[in-house]
Amino acid sequence: MPTLKSGPPLSADEHKKLDRSFIKGVAWTGAAKWSIQLFTWAMTLVVARLLTPGDYGIMAMAAVYTGLLELMTEFGIGSSIVMLSGLSENQIAQINTLSILLGIAGLLMSCVVAMPLGWFFNAPDLPKVVAVMGLGFIINSLQTVPAALLQKEHRFKALSVIGTIRGVAQSCIVVLLAWLGFRYWSLVLGTLISSALGAGLIVWVRRHRLAIPRLSSLTHALKFSGQVL
Repeated sequence: MPTLKSGPPLSADEHKKLDRSFIKGVAWTGAAKWSIQLFTWAMTLVVARLLTPGDYGIMAMAAVYTGLLELMTEFGIGSSIVMLSGLSENQIAQINTLSILLGIAGLLMSCVVAMPLGWFFNAPDLPKVVAVMGLGFIINSLQTVPAALLQKEHRFKALSVIGTIRGVAQSCIVVLLAWLGFRYWSLVLGTLISSALGAGLIVWVRRHRLAIPRLSSLTHALKFSGQVL
């Protein structure tokens, strides 16, 4: 089994280069987040006049479940890609496949628990929202490894630009659908469509192949992911 170990110590020049890359990454990430936040605040005021508290309530109840399950299905995979320096290309390909399999599991789990969640919250509209939101697990699983590779390669500008495009697209889609009378579906579809757009761009910028996962090859990476989780 391939061993995972850290590389040789960095030279002074390499440390300076890494520091500059980190500073640029923080700057790009900060600028993107503030730009998205300001735009989102403005769009939220518009959407708030088009949707009812009940519409937001449906989405909030679904988000309680999807947020928890997303943490479990991601399983710290992205962090393991970023932090472990000794992963081979084949191991990364195996992790990429594992990520997608976890995304599929998240979708299936969403379909299974949709009805019980509707009964628990006494919300008849919730099951179909949870089931549809389950598609987000597959969408996010496709970008987990490519996004982690971009981060590991310090390509923060690409991540920031894609994040900005995704945020603006989500706000615009939600406003349009809410104006057209889609009610809570405007929040659901806005999230899914913008996530698909962001994932597609990330995979286009930094795609990686797939490989059949082998537990013997991924033991150390999975242990690390479990500790992160």
